[in-house]
Amino acid sequence: MSRREVRRRLVEQGSGTNLAGLLSGRLDLKLRHVLDLSRVLGLEPLEFFRIVFKEPDRRSPLLQKLEGLVAPDGVQAAVHVRTRVPARDFEELRLRVAKLTRDVEQLKAAANQSRPR
Repeated sequence: MSRREVRRRLVEQGSGTNLAGLLSGRLDLKLRHVLDLSRVLGLEPLEFFRIVFKEPDRRSPLLQKLEGLVAPDGVQAAVHVRTRVPARDFEELRLRVAKLTRDVEQLKAAANQSRPR
């Protein structure tokens, strides 16, 4: 997907993300930028974070306490419900993220080279 297409889609979805500023390093990357870009690329934010971060082996003590408060009697809270991404989809998503990372690094390098010293 071209940079122009990403920018167009960001505008269509009403995002305030400044793609040029983000790629040039003038804008600090924030969570909302990651969410906006993942949606534009056709990747659900939850899928993105599952690629980036591994699932914990056990649930955090805080989450266990919260579940005990909102879901007594052993009923599992909605926060524990997970959907798995099939391995082939995961590999495709991993490749997309890797390509996006390479593209961003190339754009940043080109922007740094074109800056006056």
